[in-house]
Amino acid sequence: AIKEYFPHGSMREGTTVRTTGTLTEDNYKSIKERFLDEGKLLARFEHRGIVGIKTLFEENNTAYMVMEYLRGQTLQKMIENRGVLSEYEVKEYALEIADALNQVHQRNFLHRDIKPENIIVTEDGRVVLIDFGSARQFAAGQTKKMTSWVTHGYAPIEQYSQKGRFTVPTDIYALGATMYHLMTGEQPEAATERVNEPEDILTPLIRLNPEISITTNDAILWAMALRAHDRPQSVTEFIQALEGTVSPPVKAPAEPPEINVFTPPPPLE
Repeated sequence: AIKEYFPHGSMREGTTVRTTGTLTEDNYKSIKERFLDEGKLLARFEHRGIVGIKTLFEENNTAYMVMEYLRGQTLQKMIENRGVLSEYEVKEYALEIADALNQVHQRNFLHRDIKPENIIVTEDGRVVLIDFGSARQFAAGQTKKMTSWVTHGYAPIEQYSQKGRFTVPTDIYALGATMYHLMTGEQPEAATERVNEPEDILTPLIRLNPEISITTNDAILWAMALRAHDRPQSVTEFIQALEGTVSPPVKAPAEPPEINVFTPPPPLE
């Protein structure tokens, strides 16, 4: 499969890609660099749970990413076609994605946009994490000011901050939110809505689907804690909570984190 860099605001003159009045040349080049960065990042990984990159090249005033072809469907399409998925099935998918994320995190990268739309289940049973366009390198505990784009319901509160402290729990929140949606059929309340309420309005999973076990319910709610330091601090710890070998900590209700929330720019296509 070939992915071409052709953002909104582009046009073709023969085989050459040009910008139009809605996209400046500087913005075009900046977004193209981000596209190339995604390809270079993916090329670093060799894991069955991460989409493989064959080659990356520039031509026709644009860039191309030659990727392995994945025949299957996203978890978003799956839930649209089938409805709520079983707890067992979702946990199996989560285990596969967690293994892939471990490799990403071990190399000091974060995905930052985990959601049902970015996970494909192939016809031969692979569970593959795609779209690393939001991925960034991180240093533990380091605050980085950067442009951010978010998916409401899956993005933790720190991704709405102009100075976001992004660490492993950022991805854990999104993985938990993805599982929440798949098992309940409901997209979780956005973190920005939760943070402005005196009490957390995130509905427990078992209220939406009584067939979900208490263990899984509690593990996912732990992963979706508003404060990053109140979540599991590693993917392994989250999986252990899902398996019941680690219990989420019992803590007194805390004040919501103080975050200066901004409205992020729309995604650049």
